[in-house]
Amino acid sequence: MSWSWGIIITITIILTWMWYFLLYHPSFGEVHYEQLRELRKFKTGDMILFHALNNVNAMFFGSYYGHLGIVWVDPCADTYTPYLFEAAGTTDMPILQHHNANGIFLTPLENRIRKYKGYVFYKELERPIPESICDNFRHFINYAHKNMSYNYNVFSSCLQNKCGIKQFDMGTNCAEISILSLIKLGVLPISLLDDPPFLALSWICGLSEMEKNRYLTPVYVIDHPF
Repeated sequence: MSWSWGIIITITIILTWMWYFLLYHPSFGEVHYEQLRELRKFKTGDMILFHALNNVNAMFFGSYYGHLGIVWVDPCADTYTPYLFEAAGTTDMPILQHHNANGIFLTPLENRIRKYKGYVFYKELERPIPESICDNFRHFINYAHKNMSYNYNVFSSCLQNKCGIKQFDMGTNCAEISILSLIKLGVLPISLLDDPPFLALSWICGLSEMEKNRYLTPVYVIDHPF
């Protein structure tokens, strides 16, 4: 009898976990991509959060969001073009001209959003980052592009962080490279380099109040005009 109840409880926990991270959708406001672009809302340091409909990665990371990237807008560019800076796996993915085979990408944000199979959310940084810092951020992007690569052992990295045996290194993932980006941009403290958060994806996606800035509540991005 005890074994039966144990199995029932285990299955209930698994199903509840799957429902919460895969099927339960937060009640957020909605905004059209074109509206955000026309108002030039996207700025360096903003987050783009993703919830996929073609994989179950989020369930293993303990996060509704299975992926994220950091927005970068070149302050020296003649035209307003938001980009998404991210780390992602390249397995079974066609490598296009602007892609990095090591999985460190800088992609026009519009292209990234419109091709994504799932829900996309915009998480706005309340106060803009100084233009000089945004311009300097390009050096970190170039460095990461040349020297870093996507680490497929994401769960193992989480455990190593928790046990204090791993700091940030050249093998990275979407959460870690986003944290490094926000440290470089002055949004997060440099002390995180020595004490990385456990379950970094869930942690960074949940960021709100910080010492010098804060993130607003995410909004669902509608990427079509209807």
